[in-house]
Amino acid sequence: MADDPHANSKGFVIRDRRLFDESGDVRPNVEKEEAPRVTGNQILGGAAAATSSNTGNRAAGKREKPKPPAGLSIDFPTFLMSLAGSAQVHLGLIGDPESGRAQPNLTAAKQTIDMLELLRTKTDGNLETDEERLLTQLLYELQMAYVHLSEKSAARK
Repeated sequence: MADDPHANSKGFVIRDRRLFDESGDVRPNVEKEEAPRVTGNQILGGAAAATSSNTGNRAAGKREKPKPPAGLSIDFPTFLMSLAGSAQVHLGLIGDPESGRAQPNLTAAKQTIDMLELLRTKTDGNLETDEERLLTQLLYELQMAYVHLSEKSAARK
């Protein structure tokens, strides 16, 4: 057992950062947690950066992705995260960047979620696996939040 390289390792910790539990209710203490700001490349574990070289894609006959001008770097995952951030502001899950107040606007939230759904429909079969997974997860989380807040709003009336 002394030869086991993992004998002294501490392991790892898994934290569930989803907004909702299995029943669709907001998990306790979620509002108190501050979500870390991450880029699309961080979410994909660097997969987007790794595929940007396209060395293997040229041989396979795939198009090379155009490189954006310096300072304007944006990729599809970053675009998705931007739309998801807007939806979170409209859902009142995070504060408005200008005022800092969280004020729900369900109509604007639904419109942004619908745009993400439109992107999923129009890009079907054209996304990389990580991009498709990100889009699906973002849509699920936002749709669940929208349904929860819509039901909560209807119950108040």
